[in-house]
Amino acid sequence: MPTTGPSVEDVSLPPEHREAVHRNGVVEIGPFHQTINQDFVRVYVQRTPLMHELVANFRVLQEVLTLHQRLYVLVVVDRQTAPPSAAQRRLVADWEREHGATAIAMVAPGNPLFVITMNLVFRALNLFRSKPRPSAFFATEAEAKAWLDAQRSCT
Repeated sequence: MPTTGPSVEDVSLPPEHREAVHRNGVVEIGPFHQTINQDFVRVYVQRTPLMHELVANFRVLQEVLTLHQRLYVLVVVDRQTAPPSAAQRRLVADWEREHGATAIAMVAPGNPLFVITMNLVFRALNLFRSKPRPSAFFATEAEAKAWLDAQRSCT
């Protein structure tokens, strides 16, 4: 089912975001603070994003994936970030099916509803893949980073 609004492919990447991706910089989009280091992106989510902010966030991730052919994402979610809406979950699912991170680790301390919702999304996506993509949830950022580093060394 297509998402409402622009798709990630329809959004052009601003020159400053492209520069940040290619030079390992920082991208700020609404509630997203993305720190890029080659094929590794740390995304800090400060609040629940609007749909256009989520689309723009995925556009940056897509650029990293295109550039490096791999994408390892560490998502750190603030406590007040609500679980994604149905439309946002569809966008996540559509992007993951079409492009997808090589591996994704999430840290959402004190936000169990967010963790449960996203865990269900990722499990559902992996049911329909011939080769599941690794995803995991962690209590601390250090644990998540160590797990992602292990995933990176396996590929």
